[in-house]
Amino acid sequence: MLFKTTFKTFAFTIAFMFTVHVQALADARPVAVLVPGFFNSLAVGYVKVNPGVSISPYFSHDIVRAFEANGVEAVVVNTLSPVGTLEDNGERLIKFLDVLEANPRYTGRPLHLVGHSAGGLYSFYAIAKRPNIGVKSLTTLSTPFAGAELAATLAKRVPGLEAAVNLMDLRSLPQLKPDNVARFIAQFDLPKNFVIKVFAGHQTFGIDVTNAKNLSWPMATMSTLIGKPSDGIVSVDSAYATGILTRTQGALPIQKGKNLIPLEHWEQVLDARVFGLLGIRNPSFIRDQQTAFYGSLARNLSTTK
Repeated sequence: MLFKTTFKTFAFTIAFMFTVHVQALADARPVAVLVPGFFNSLAVGYVKVNPGVSISPYFSHDIVRAFEANGVEAVVVNTLSPVGTLEDNGERLIKFLDVLEANPRYTGRPLHLVGHSAGGLYSFYAIAKRPNIGVKSLTTLSTPFAGAELAATLAKRVPGLEAAVNLMDLRSLPQLKPDNVARFIAQFDLPKNFVIKVFAGHQTFGIDVTNAKNLSWPMATMSTLIGKPSDGIVSVDSAYATGILTRTQGALPIQKGKNLIPLEHWEQVLDARVFGLLGIRNPSFIRDQQTAFYGSLARNLSTTK
C-alpha cells in the first residue's frame, strides 16, 4: 500500500513538473505590446456597425493574428485616454506594463512596444521614465518625431482653432506641433543602446478615391495641407526624423524601415472592414498589407535580443 501511494505521488510530481515545463516553453514567446495613438478609444472594445458585423478595436484582429502566426503574442493597450496628453498616456502605459509584468503569464518574457502615431511618443515617455520596466525594444509606426505638420498648418489657417481645442480639453493636439514635440523629447533620456525601429507610411493621391491603394479624399485633402509625402496625417520626413533623438539622446541603435507602409494613417491599424463601410471597394488590399507588414515585424521582433 505504501509503495502504491509513493509511486502515485512520484508519478503526480513528474506529471506536474512536465506540465510546468511545457507551459514554460509555451510562454517563452516574445510579447508585442501594441500602443494605440490619439483617439485610441477604439482600443477599449468592439463597435457594432450593423447586424452580424463586429468591428475590432484599434489594431485589428488581422494584425493580432499576424503576430500570433509568427510566434509573437500580441497585447493591445486598452487603458489610454482618447484625448489624453503625452504625459498622461505615458503614465497610463507605465501602469499597464506594471500590471502586465505582475501577471504570471507574462513575467520574465521579453516585451516589445509597438507604438502607432502618438503611441510611439507615449512609449518613449514610458521607457525613459522607467528604464527598468523590462522593455527590450520600441517600434514606431508613423510617429511624428518632428511633430505633425498638419496640426501646425491647421492652427495657422483656421482662426480660433486653438481656443476651440482648449475649450474642448483637447490639449494633446497642440502638443503634436513640431516645436512642442521637440521639447517633449528633449526632457527625457532613453537607456543606452536601447533598440528603436522606425517606420513611415505613405500613399499618393489617385483619381479613384474608392481604391485602397490611393489616399481617400479626406486624407488626400490633409496630405495637400501637409505639403510633402505622407500617410495623410504624418509626413514621411517626420516619421523618419530620428535626428531629434540622436541630438537629445546621443548615439542610439536606430533602425529605419527600408520599405514604406503602403497604407494611409488609419488603414495601418484599423479593421479593413471599416473602410469597406466607408466606400472603399477593395478593403482586402488593406487586410493583406496589414498581414504582410505585421507578420514581417513579428519575425523581426522574434530575433531581437
